[in-house]
Amino acid sequence: MDGDDPQKSLAGEENGEERNDRFYKVLEKDWDSEDDREKLLEAILVILRELRGDDASKETIEVPVADPDVDAEMFDHGDYEGSMFDADFEERSKFIPLRLSPRERKVQRLVDNCLKVSEYTDRVDQISNKRVHTVMKNSYALMSGVIAGISFKTGRELVNSRDFAAQKELIAAAFEISRRYHLGNPELLRGNYAKLVHMLQDTMLPEVREQLNFSCVSELVTVHHFLKQRNILAIVRDPLAANATKEIIPGRKSRPEINAEIREKERAVERLARKYGGGSEAVEDEIRLALYSLGDNNAFLRASRDPCDEMIAYLTKYFSDEEPLRVSDSLAIMSGRGGARLTHDHRRQYEYVLQTLWLWREVLHDLCKLMIIAERDLLNPNEPYVLRNTGQGIHRLQRAPRLKREMELVVKRVRKRVSFCLLPHPPDSSKCQAAMHAVFRLTNCSLCRALCRYRIGLDRMLFI
Repeated sequence: MDGDDPQKSLAGEENGEERNDRFYKVLEKDWDSEDDREKLLEAILVILRELRGDDASKETIEVPVADPDVDAEMFDHGDYEGSMFDADFEERSKFIPLRLSPRERKVQRLVDNCLKVSEYTDRVDQISNKRVHTVMKNSYALMSGVIAGISFKTGRELVNSRDFAAQKELIAAAFEISRRYHLGNPELLRGNYAKLVHMLQDTMLPEVREQLNFSCVSELVTVHHFLKQRNILAIVRDPLAANATKEIIPGRKSRPEINAEIREKERAVERLARKYGGGSEAVEDEIRLALYSLGDNNAFLRASRDPCDEMIAYLTKYFSDEEPLRVSDSLAIMSGRGGARLTHDHRRQYEYVLQTLWLWREVLHDLCKLMIIAERDLLNPNEPYVLRNTGQGIHRLQRAPRLKREMELVVKRVRKRVSFCLLPHPPDSSKCQAAMHAVFRLTNCSLCRALCRYRIGLDRMLFI
């Protein structure tokens, strides 16, 4: 670890841009020990005051010191009503994608490489009288490449016969694997996932379905679907499921304590596998796969949702909506100063930040569910998209009624969390539309940006 003092690296007589550059360089370092974290926090407070124009040298900086008891209580996520291990655990498993098996990972890499060299969206998304012909030509090319990669003999026969309906199960399964992989890893395959869903959208058009004579879309394999097919859904209701899928959080624990928790988790997995496996090794492996999939979702929540919880805890612990006595403790911002684009007094900024953090937190908690619902709206044959020139180019516009309803529930939960509310009431219009070229990038940031646009009064929710 670099031993530089972050406060010396940050506090200096530098221009704002240079200070920001050095600030981010320091943040990129690994500050592992508690002393380093306190120094880093102190440095952050210094730079924030300098950016506001305060004279930090005239005052003593009060650095909040972590209290093990208080922080453990602040960041305890197990008692939250939306926790993975509540009465709704079975319901949540309906929206958690199943982890790919080793064989499925080979198919996923094949589909990914086929999409990587494809120029589907560039060729298809043009207003033309021959658009259906272009869709069919490029769809057949992508399907042929996937089938030939899985089985060269089958691919050669397919190219000669052009009977794609004979391989409809294999085609739908290959595309489902790629979709499921992206839903389990939202930060990956964003561009290729966009191409895939664009193509699947086109195959749902009536004139294209009439020529294909089959559907390329199959139901996503979730943990709930996987266990229900094998009549072992009782696993998600078993008390051991909490230990078998929990995330091991190091915190202030010693290495022996962490190892003990890991062994306890592994024992819980094995006990559930033996209990519901019926003596079959194959079924026990499937049970482990389902439990690991639930654990993957917990790991995602730990990495994306829990930081919002921690920021909310710090914000409410060290600040309040009351005007502070010292100017240096104020959260007020002014447009054009320190990179700010808005002008808020302390109270307004506190409410704005707190509500935004709660909004992000609720979205990230249900991100898998929101993504699956968004995909269902995208691939709904009864609500096909329309191609329109929006003034910023040609885009696909499509109604998203399911996603609209779900986001209204998210906003409702945020309203219950805060005593004030800057969020608008949900619009009465059911014509909630989405610019689908960005729904494909439905990751933490893009979805939250969409919600931020929704929260400031748009009568239609546009994912831009």
